[in-house]
Amino acid sequence: MNVVPLVVLAVIALASAEAHAQEKTDYLLKKEQTNKRPDAATCKCTPPPPPPEPPAPWTFKLRVGSVFQLSQSSGMVGRLDGTTRSFNLDTHVEANWACGRHSLRNRLDTNDLIVKTQNTGRWVPAADFVEAESIYQYYAHPQAGPLRARGAVTLVQSIGGFVNPVKRPHFDIDLRGASACARCSPTGSSASRTTR
Repeated sequence: MNVVPLVVLAVIALASAEAHAQEKTDYLLKKEQTNKRPDAATCKCTPPPPPPEPPAPWTFKLRVGSVFQLSQSSGMVGRLDGTTRSFNLDTHVEANWACGRHSLRNRLDTNDLIVKTQNTGRWVPAADFVEAESIYQYYAHPQAGPLRARGAVTLVQSIGGFVNPVKRPHFDIDLRGASACARCSPTGSSASRTTR
């Protein structure tokens, strides 16, 4: 028996099977598919997110609070019978600037209280408080550095240092040590020097 014709027949059978598989039209691209361009509207890729905006150097805060109190006394030892009314207005304003290693903190606090009692018969001020402060801080280290403060009401100036061990968006610890010198005051009292 001759082996060569059997090998030739096997090679021909394999070659015809490969040619038959290539001619199957299920696996061929149609003309419309080869000429079709991708549509930008059907692209499923997401665009990259926009870059974050740099923080603004100025930040502002405003807090306003008020309390109205009404009390009635009758037959109490040491008090006149009658009604006592009080009104309290509290404001806190901040305008802070930060850029690089520099920061400037400006603060204004006011607290006013007026009272009307049986004794006075009219509204009288019970407390008037105004405090303004401006502090410049230079961050020589990410958490510490020198500071210079100035109070507007008593014209107090102070120079010292600060440590800011915790600084988070909603929680901040700022420890300051400064030597203050009062130049003058609205009442005309003499200058004094204090250490905080």
